[in-house]
Amino acid sequence: MQNRFHEYIEKNSKKIFLALFLLSMAIRIVYYLEVRKSPLLESHRWEERDMHFFHVWATRISQGDWLTNESFHPYHYWHRRIAQVALESSYISDEQGKELWNRWYQGKRFHQEPLYAYSIASIYWLLGSDSQKVIYYLQMVLGSMSIAILFLLAQKYFDPLTALLSSILAMMYGPFLFYETSLLRTSFHTFFNILSLWLMTLAWEKPTKRNCFYSGFVSGLSLLLAMTFMPFLLAFFIPFCWHSRRTALVFLAGVFLAVSPAIARNAFVGVPIWQMSSVGEITFIASNHPDYQPDLGWNMAQEDIVNSSKVLKKSEGKLLPSIYHTLELHPSWVSYIVLLGKKFLVLWNADEIPNNINYYYGALYSYTLSYFQVTFSVFMSFFLVGMVLNFQFFRKYHILYSFLFLNIFILSFFYCLSRFKTPFVIAMFPFAAYTIIFFAKKIWTKQYKTGISIFIFLVLLNTVSCWLTPRLKEPVHSADYILGNTTALEISRVQSRQNNIQEASLILEKCLKSTFSEELLLLARQKNPKFLFPKRLSLLLHSFGEIYLELAQLAKKSGDLEKAREYYKNYQDLVFTWK
Repeated sequence: MQNRFHEYIEKNSKKIFLALFLLSMAIRIVYYLEVRKSPLLESHRWEERDMHFFHVWATRISQGDWLTNESFHPYHYWHRRIAQVALESSYISDEQGKELWNRWYQGKRFHQEPLYAYSIASIYWLLGSDSQKVIYYLQMVLGSMSIAILFLLAQKYFDPLTALLSSILAMMYGPFLFYETSLLRTSFHTFFNILSLWLMTLAWEKPTKRNCFYSGFVSGLSLLLAMTFMPFLLAFFIPFCWHSRRTALVFLAGVFLAVSPAIARNAFVGVPIWQMSSVGEITFIASNHPDYQPDLGWNMAQEDIVNSSKVLKKSEGKLLPSIYHTLELHPSWVSYIVLLGKKFLVLWNADEIPNNINYYYGALYSYTLSYFQVTFSVFMSFFLVGMVLNFQFFRKYHILYSFLFLNIFILSFFYCLSRFKTPFVIAMFPFAAYTIIFFAKKIWTKQYKTGISIFIFLVLLNTVSCWLTPRLKEPVHSADYILGNTTALEISRVQSRQNNIQEASLILEKCLKSTFSEELLLLARQKNPKFLFPKRLSLLLHSFGEIYLELAQLAKKSGDLEKAREYYKNYQDLVFTWK
């Protein structure tokens, strides 16, 4: 029976590839329809977020600065705080702070790898800087293609049934969907990771000039998306030189052709030609000093601010001095090893650690994310068991193992967030699918002792992982609500000015419904701060109060006085009770 499944899948590979792509797109369309009237699609409006920086950077490029021919870096609240400590001043002007950070960021060096920003800029140039929805559509297509390509990749290493199950599991992974509707490079990163793995596998299996060139070219694009791809690229290329000496140079030519525009730009503006990002130094400093708390991700608390300013003053933002002076802060090597161990454990955290945008806040707007999709915690133990079961065949799977081991090492060396983990998680699904099928075979063939042992081990592994790794105390923060509410108000007011009263009301009502405002309203009436700090709760309730006031004004404008009175009463309860 199993052989029939395999034969059918192999015989209909092209149809299954297309079916996986179309089914993935259907799920994404459902998700998009759920969130299209939510603040999630407008997260690039939040000035202290990476989405806003990518939006501004792409806008500048599309308006003519195609070389980014000036020092251009973000300047957020934590940049200001570090600059204040470094300059030993309680007040500095924005010009002073930006000048200092431009020096630390090495002037005209790209702030982050350029491929994503230039891709957005191309769309802005064609369609205007308000065409974010087109970018989301493109990212959803890339996400669906990633799942279909995973099927092809898994077929190369495992049996057809495992390959199909891999893609089905990936189709149900919620973070893929979530990051596709934001101006973050996560979906691009995921797509280029899986495409590079597949093309590298083809090049290794059949090292023709064509396979090697395409593989190298896509790998070069992956570098322009994230320089963290470099260790894996080297781990592939060095043995590939021995495996296929004649075509290894063709692979290298493909890489060089892909990165040559960025190299030429760097040479033109006068920065080191291979430097494609400015954030590596501050990222290492902020996540490797002795007071860093790995379970908080990118937090920038007072300890992070003080330690970062100390190191940056000494290193002037240069990589090797930054590493040296950061490690110098540790009282001993034991201290640093313990920190690396903590960061390694956080990598296996069952929660999606938020940064810029919050997966759990997004789930409030989507039944698809809340009920249908799975997160890392669900399949993590299956993946680990699959890795162990197949380790004896390391030479066969060396490309997959190298990719996963190096990504795990890099995240342990720096720090782990949901959006950093998501792009390499896609390569874990074949191992997770292998474990599920391995377990099913044992039960099917009545090897109950082995099957039950595997099941017990999976449960224990998942339990121990959840016990060892720190968990999020508040999956959704008050800041998520406040930013979301502020954005919803902005969108609603635009619709109101265009006389689209019903549309404006729907946006705000969806925001209220999604964020459980009735519970918050009850808390306000009881003056019960629950688990939130009173000041933060006050700000949160004020932000909901503004929505009720806006709804009252919209209802009055549309002639529904009864609803207007109800909304205004809720506004008074929320705002004046906690004034």
